Amino acid sequence: MKKNKRWVKRRHAVVHGMLKGAFARAMARNGYNYQKANLPKDQQYLILSNHQTGMDQFVIQLMLDRPLYFIIRSEMLSKGLVSKALSYLVAPIPKDKLSRDNKPIRISVQVAKEGGSIVLFPEGNRTMSGTTEHIDKSIVTFIKLLKLPVVFINLVGGFGKKARWSREQKDGPFNAYVKSVVPYEVYKDYTNEQIYNMVVDNLAVDDVAMGGHYKGQCIAEYMECMLFVCPKCGLAHFNSHGDTVECCMCHRKATYGEDLRFAPNDFNMTTVKQWFDYQKDYIRSYLFDTVDEDTILMQDDIESVSMEVKNKRKRKLLCKSRLMLYKDKLVIKPKRVKKLEIEVTLEHIEGIAMYDRNKIELKYGLGKYHIVGGDRFNALKYIYTMYHRRNVEGMPFDASKSEDKEFLGL
Repeated sequence: MKKNKRWVKRRHAVVHGMLKGAFARAMARNGYNYQKANLPKDQQYLILSNHQTGMDQFVIQLMLDRPLYFIIRSEMLSKGLVSKALSYLVAPIPKDKLSRDNKPIRISVQVAKEGGSIVLFPEGNRTMSGTTEHIDKSIVTFIKLLKLPVVFINLVGGFGKKARWSREQKDGPFNAYVKSVVPYEVYKDYTNEQIYNMVVDNLAVDDVAMGGHYKGQCIAEYMECMLFVCPKCGLAHFNSHGDTVECCMCHRKATYGEDLRFAPNDFNMTTVKQWFDYQKDYIRSYLFDTVDEDTILMQDDIESVSMEVKNKRKRKLLCKSRLMLYKDKLVIKPKRVKKLEIEVTLEHIEGIAMYDRNKIELKYGLGKYHIVGGDRFNALKYIYTMYHRRNVEGMPFDASKSEDKEFLGL
């Protein structure tokens, strides 16, 4: 029988030692403050954290001051030489977001047996709302399987500094700290519900409630990557500029403040979280039976469509195109006449996910399609609508087979 290669390598500690000084200076320069975790170096842990920015992994690495094995989206390891270098130097654990994938569990068990510490963001996504969002209940099985002490880290202020929908880094407070450490002996006799509540309670963060102020030139810019429901108009497009967001249909406006709250407005919205939840409730109440099969529910211009081919390389299929969602299918119509359009039925899509702030990844047939929108493209509304459609039909996507039938993908 072929013996598994070690995942934990000595070079990972060497790389950590060489780079931590540069990382620390970069975090200090950008105002990412953290409290060092005074944990024994000879003890391994499962580290769980809420997820706010693209800097989170660097902050956690500096807090723990040791080689860590992050579970990351497998798409991040499909970037040619960069991905090969990343795998060689720090050996992250890849996770396919489009399906239930047991590979990261097997690798995590191996890492634990080899003495390594594992980091996971249970939300699976950076927050769009400033609060900790949905955590899948499969985290309970993962914790019970590894039998490691669990370190809970809270990242606070990342949404204010650079929300997922924003392109501007703002000046304002950020702090990261260890919320608690729960030994295996403490939780080993907990019920599944108790373990799940332990995770949810320890990772609960609300940036607005923290009371920080964040200064920038364009603090509301690109908020249309998150907003798609107007309380007055229903499904709508928005425009943002500076500190203001405007509905393109009724032209009502809202001003976003440095305290991460909206000034009094005609939408009657106070925070991004309130609007975010309002949109989810709107989609969940959508009645597809009242819609004709030929009616376009939503449509937008996109920049490109690629298909993942052998060795996780991407082959571009279409450039500038029109993305159109019907009740039972997704159609991508190229703007160049000679190109053939792509049509996929929602029934046969095996998985769908949003990544970055304007990209969609979907698994269909034998391939994965990567849809890239423009800077102001709203991918969220497509994810929500397709998840809801499949939930209504009793055919949830593989990645959403949790007890929460209301889950909409984020």
